[in-house]
Amino acid sequence: MLAELVLLCLLGGGSPDAESASLPDADPALTLAESFLASGAPAQAVTEYKRFLFFHPQGSRAAEVRSRLGLCLLAEGRYQEGMAVLRQAAATQPGLELRLEVVRALLRAGRLAEAEQELLGLQAFSGGPERDIWLHLALLRIEQGRWAEAEEALLRAFPEGDLRPLRELLAEAGRQKRKSPRTARLLSALLPGAGQAYAGDPADGLNALAVNGGIAVLAAAAAVNRYYPEAVLLALFPLRRYYTGNIGNAGRLAERRNAAAEREHRRRVMDALGQLAALP
Repeated sequence: MLAELVLLCLLGGGSPDAESASLPDADPALTLAESFLASGAPAQAVTEYKRFLFFHPQGSRAAEVRSRLGLCLLAEGRYQEGMAVLRQAAATQPGLELRLEVVRALLRAGRLAEAEQELLGLQAFSGGPERDIWLHLALLRIEQGRWAEAEEALLRAFPEGDLRPLRELLAEAGRQKRKSPRTARLLSALLPGAGQAYAGDPADGLNALAVNGGIAVLAAAAAVNRYYPEAVLLALFPLRRYYTGNIGNAGRLAERRNAAAEREHRRRVMDALGQLAALP
């Protein structure tokens, strides 16, 4: 996630901080809000931004102030309120920048479907540089693991750039073989531990085989020795529990391995993208 956040900041947004350009306004509320931001106190800055907007709701800098207010609210964890303010700012400001700020906030929050909806709507927007839209769309596709579409978006964002290292990483990610959770569960149903071995954890597979096999041997021995109540109890409780748990664990392990592989591919792609000299 660190690489994504760094990249989003390089794209021109992320969160208001002391290094952000101060709003060129002599209003005391804004001056105080900027000083609060510089000292790392977004909660107090929220109060001053709201004070300014109360007296200047339609001022020339109202959209920019609302944008910074929205980012401060998001920094405080007030997601719904912050997004509402950001959307209001974007709706009242011409150009792409504040609309892309909404997209960046959605990406940081993991709201990928909403971010995609915003970007697809922006593709029909006639003003502003199209490259920014394609770059943000590439980030979204990378986060979604849609590697071929990410490559297409990057080629549109950087038509003159040398993208060979990036394209190789994206191609490698696209070739990654995913483990099927369904296959893992089926294998462990047929032989406890087989699904774990298929998913890439043979040690866990051996453990599942040993536990289930051991309980099964005890149940069979009890039955052979005519300790039928003990055999039934062993079969109905510990054996059933560990057998069904082994099946579920195999599927979850396959899902975790797939997710870990995708995270690693995303990290490598984001690192390479962040090194592009053409990155704004």
